[in-house]
Amino acid sequence: MNLRSIIALLATTVAAPLAHGQAADAARILMKTAANYRAASTFRCESAWTHKAGDKEYSASVVVAAKRPNLYRLSMTGSYCDTEVWSDGKQLTALRVDRSVYTRTAASRQLIGVDTLKGIAVPTPASRVITLLLEGRWQDRRDDLASRMRSAEVSGPQSFGDQLAWVLSFDYDADHSAKLYIDNDRYLVRRVALFSKGAPVIVETVRTVEIDKPLPTDGFAVKLPEGARQLTALPAPDSPSVPTSITVRTYDDRQIRFSDLRGKMIFLTFFFST
Repeated sequence: MNLRSIIALLATTVAAPLAHGQAADAARILMKTAANYRAASTFRCESAWTHKAGDKEYSASVVVAAKRPNLYRLSMTGSYCDTEVWSDGKQLTALRVDRSVYTRTAASRQLIGVDTLKGIAVPTPASRVITLLLEGRWQDRRDDLASRMRSAEVSGPQSFGDQLAWVLSFDYDADHSAKLYIDNDRYLVRRVALFSKGAPVIVETVRTVEIDKPLPTDGFAVKLPEGARQLTALPAPDSPSVPTSITVRTYDDRQIRFSDLRGKMIFLTFFFST
């Protein structure tokens, strides 16, 4: 019996399948989910990421891949803060693509128990959760995200596309609340949505998942761009610019925001004297 089978068996024994009418708590759901990620010899997923800032919506694609014992890659492309993070087994490198700056440290001997993304800010909530599960750190009391996930409120399972999903609601950070969607069939992360003032701001939806499939080792190495500068700490990602809304007051004492207007607008500027 291989490691994946043993861990899956233990998870099934400790956390029996959750029926629709059975009370669910975050710990039981996370235990079953974590077992699937920790037991994976290889893992790869692709996600669609969106960030709504003002009236604009930014989009990107995100890939997370891992191969035991210590190969890892997170690739975010197409956004205002393209980022590459990779461990080739010898070195852990994080690159801000647009700024052409990077950090580099010695890679850990294994992913299990190690905070791979420590000190690396990426606005990809689902990828951060998946990475934490691949590292087997969902019970790490020193990790704020793990602690908040364990204390999540659970609802569902509810309809999610053509399947059902549990929804774990918790505070993601000081500025955002989160909803974590875990499917009720394979117990895999399907989406993490971040909310601000009740409205979705960042949504990362997992489109494809591959577990225990062959992954070439050279896929965990990225060539640094020519002239890239090494730093001791990776700068925070850029934030999208949100235009300041211009508000005017009409002659009948109404306020109008230009951002609320649609279609063509004609502005007349004139002076008069009495």
